[in-house]
Amino acid sequence: MWGYLWTPAEAPSLEIVGYTADRPSCEYSRLRSETRSGVAVPSQISAPCQQLDVLPHREGSAPIYWVFSVFVADAGTDRFAVGANDAGVCANLRREVLKALPPGSKLSECEPVIVKRVM
Repeated sequence: MWGYLWTPAEAPSLEIVGYTADRPSCEYSRLRSETRSGVAVPSQISAPCQQLDVLPHREGSAPIYWVFSVFVADAGTDRFAVGANDAGVCANLRREVLKALPPGSKLSECEPVIVKRVM
C-alpha cells in the first residue's frame, strides 16, 4: 500500500492517514485531501506518500487507526481508505466524504487497522 500521514497543527495528538494501492493514486488523494475545494494543488502539509503496511487490528497492537474505504462505482474497486487515530474523527471524515461522492459510490464503516511505515 502507498499512503500518507498528517498531523494537523491545531491538533498535535491527532494523526490522519490515507492510503491506496499505488503511488500515483496516493499522491492525487493526498493533494485533494489538503484542499477545501477538492482542486489538487501542490502542498507541503502532509508527508509525501510512502509505502505502508496495513494489517488487521489485533488487541494490544499499536499504532491503531480507524479507517473507512471508498468504493467508487465507475472504477469497480476500492479507490482509497482514509481515517485517523481517533474513531470520532474517522466518523466525521466519513460523513464529509459521503456528501461529496458520485452516485453509486459506497463507504465502509470506520474499522480499526494497524498502520506501519515500511522501512
